[in-house]
Amino acid sequence: MLQDYKLEIGFDNCSYDSPYLVEGCANSCITLIIDSEKFPTLQSKKNVQEELQNVIKAELAKIKWIIYNDVNLEFFWYFSCLRKKESDKIGDLDNLIKPIIDTFSGCNGIFIDDSQIGSINSLWMSRDVSSSRNSILKLCIHFNNDDCCIKENMRFVQIEKQMYAVYNFDINSINDLHCILILHHIQRKRRKNFEKMLQENPNIDVDTN
Repeated sequence: MLQDYKLEIGFDNCSYDSPYLVEGCANSCITLIIDSEKFPTLQSKKNVQEELQNVIKAELAKIKWIIYNDVNLEFFWYFSCLRKKESDKIGDLDNLIKPIIDTFSGCNGIFIDDSQIGSINSLWMSRDVSSSRNSILKLCIHFNNDDCCIKENMRFVQIEKQMYAVYNFDINSINDLHCILILHHIQRKRRKNFEKMLQENPNIDVDTN
């Protein structure tokens, strides 16, 4: 039986087209509100998990940019207190989160991979069930909009063996290619300087991004 998922998306200082709306304000947030009778867990069958994942992916695919640095996630679950405490109809929060996080990464997602997740906060609250017995998830994705890239013409350029940088450029543009070569050279030189600093001062804290 297919689950009925109702999804609403909200933007704070960002939109489908742009990671920021206010010049000089680096904080942005995407909010997803999902209403459903039941949410899949990590132990649910693959096709059951994919029902929810496909709904989320379809919405995220409309976003024309991607985050390439840290993101912070907040999950607010609104459950029937009776169903949460007195039955097994609602899974543990950790098991509920994983199928959802899997939808966020990749070229059609909102960030590149799970290693960018800086923090995950999850809590549940009792909801008023007088109008509906459905569960509701409010999910907030917080990020720095300086660390975003337009998906169109997005490229991964190798800096080192296991290190890549994200750039946005047209491979058919000589001017774009020239600029990327300069940026690539600067990035490699910067990383070498940081590595030298770490060798000389092992306890120093540096950001190589």
